[in-house]
Amino acid sequence: MANIQVDTVKMRNAGNDIIRLTNEFNEAINTLYSRISSINSSNGGWSGAAADEFIRRSNVEKKQYVALKDELLKCGKVLINAADKYENSTNKNSI
Repeated sequence: MANIQVDTVKMRNAGNDIIRLTNEFNEAINTLYSRISSINSSNGGWSGAAADEFIRRSNVEKKQYVALKDELLKCGKVLINAADKYENSTNKNSI
């Protein structure tokens, strides 16, 4: 029978790190796109049709970054769930 060793502590830590960094990434995305959306405000920023088009195109790109963030978050959760399942399986088999 094969002997498989899994370091569930490292898996869980990696999952938590991914989730933490994903949250930081999400904050950065929101900050950046909030600033982009206000480019053509009345505070002396860039204005006109070109600014409006830039904002529109940027918001299309934002969807891709949000989708990436969502997938990374899922990866972190999968690692944590897998670590939990490995530990539960090992604990049940050792009793």
